[in-house]
Amino acid sequence: MLKPVLLRKPRVLSSDHIQVMNPARLHNFITEFGDEELHSVHNFWYSYANRKRLIDFAVDTGVRNKYPKYGYDVSKQVYYYINPNRRKVPVPNTSIKLDVERFGNNICRLQRNIMSQLIHGNTTLQEWYEDTARVMKMSYRAVVDVARGSPLDMSALEQQRWQEAMEFQIEKLDSLAQRIERGVRPLDGTLLNTVCQIGHTVNAIFENWKLWEAQMFGGKKQARRRLTQAEHCHTNELRDGCIELAREGWVPIEQMVAIGAAACYGNCRCRLEFR
Repeated sequence: MLKPVLLRKPRVLSSDHIQVMNPARLHNFITEFGDEELHSVHNFWYSYANRKRLIDFAVDTGVRNKYPKYGYDVSKQVYYYINPNRRKVPVPNTSIKLDVERFGNNICRLQRNIMSQLIHGNTTLQEWYEDTARVMKMSYRAVVDVARGSPLDMSALEQQRWQEAMEFQIEKLDSLAQRIERGVRPLDGTLLNTVCQIGHTVNAIFENWKLWEAQMFGGKKQARRRLTQAEHCHTNELRDGCIELAREGWVPIEQMVAIGAAACYGNCRCRLEFR
């Protein structure tokens, strides 16, 4: 595996072209999850997460399965595990979020390695685009399954929410790919940080799903932003900062600024709470 490094002289593509997904292909790409793809989502979590069995969520609670078995109460937004005595033991949301963050760190490294191949001329722009999009699909769906507490098929309402979230993220990938093609973004090490952010977007996907879920199914009326052990942003002329937003405390849930909509954009590491 190549070690990501800054090139002495940034390389600019001269003849490599990109074909981004048209609306029909994008729709199929986002919505089609056969048994093979769902198995790939499961394997993605097992490969890049620390608490691997979390995504199983007690699909079969029979005694033949290994313990612990994890479960989720969507109305209370509470995670728990079932111990060998079949007792439900609550798992703090902060613990689940730590798993998501560690998963995002590993997906960041994976996206950097894929980009490194392009920077060093070992893959084409189109191949980089396809590989990056697939990692996005698999990793984002994995954290959504963790957020909703189920690896099973989505409801129609969940499917619509998933499609909207993925369309927004793929549009950003398309823009990046086209800027690379035009030479606006030269192939240098700065792209490694850009694609790392694509990996860390699992945090926004997870938290914003919980925000939507709290409104739709949890009956929650208020939300607040909690700062984590990370560097956080201040308000600027364009956007509110996470530090100032966190100081507001509990606000009506419909007024909560989503993760990714503050001044730090996709670098946000905040956590949302609801009541």
